[in-house]
Amino acid sequence: MTFATGNVLCSYPAHSDIPQEGSFDASGLIFAALGMVAAFVVVGALSLTGIGALAVGGLVFGAVTGALNASKAAYDAGITGVEYWKTVGLGALTGGVKGLFAGLAIGLAPYAAEAFIASYFPSGLMVGGTYMSSAALTTMSAYGLGAISSIFATLQVNEIVSPVGSNYFRELTGMNEETYNSLSSVISAAASAIIMMGTLNPRAWSDVKNNQNTMKNVLHQGWRDLTGRLPSKTNNTYVEINIHGKINSELDEVDLIEGIIYEDKNASKLYIQNPDFPQTEQQWANKQIFNKTVNRINSLQQSEFTLSSTVSTVLPTTDSLRRIRTFVFRIDADTPELRSAVSEAIYRLSKMYPDYIFKAVFGGK
Repeated sequence: MTFATGNVLCSYPAHSDIPQEGSFDASGLIFAALGMVAAFVVVGALSLTGIGALAVGGLVFGAVTGALNASKAAYDAGITGVEYWKTVGLGALTGGVKGLFAGLAIGLAPYAAEAFIASYFPSGLMVGGTYMSSAALTTMSAYGLGAISSIFATLQVNEIVSPVGSNYFRELTGMNEETYNSLSSVISAAASAIIMMGTLNPRAWSDVKNNQNTMKNVLHQGWRDLTGRLPSKTNNTYVEINIHGKINSELDEVDLIEGIIYEDKNASKLYIQNPDFPQTEQQWANKQIFNKTVNRINSLQQSEFTLSSTVSTVLPTTDSLRRIRTFVFRIDADTPELRSAVSEAIYRLSKMYPDYIFKAVFGGK
């Protein structure tokens, strides 16, 4: 028996591991970078933007971008006809869902923070011997959760705008796939918890129904409380001062250096649909500007009174408060009718207290 063996030899070109120049989608990368920047900018405005606007904006952006990317991928792959439109539709659906959840995570972050603080620290918390009000804790938590939501939104935007087979975020950061997947899993889980906690806050549904954002006032109060807790170089600014005597009153903020008492006024409820207590601008200004200021000045002019605060650890002297002759009203709304009503109230105050100065700032601080 004869066996035959042999070898078949053929040559292959030598492999070169020298980096080769290839095509890079620079315009797509710029688009992705702009989308990521936009995601971070959104969290800076989360106290000003309603949940609905963020959710709808994310849904539309995700759906349109996802459809465009899917269309390009299908075209490059030579897909046509019904399959082409199926691919585009799936891309729009996937992108829309990702965008929707990104918008919800950012929009619901402050509501999630409030729900968490209300459940576990409704009376505030002592931190290092310093009392932090529930509003202050809510504000700090809101921006912490907002940062997490912003990262989640960035990752969602990255997945929406990155073409099939690429990942702009990894290309920008140099992150390997395993690390990226781990980061995405952790952030996605955190964002899911934020969305769940936010939807459990009744205020969120009320704000969506009434097309408003009452969390803006909560966060504003939190910043005021935080300002009162921070050490001052001059110890001449005080927050939430309560006056106790035959006439009781309170002062929102006192600046002894400039000699100004600031009063923050919420007039936004004048312009919501179906308010609990409807009133005109004149009625509001008469009560909030004229009557309450008269009471404050009378409380400061009484012969004896004491001071307290749950925010400022150091209190001003009663004499230093008596010497102040300037009031500034910081009103969060601004309409011609409101300006007219406030001006009339200030005119009446000036006639009653000619040695005082009264000013108004509309639209906030």
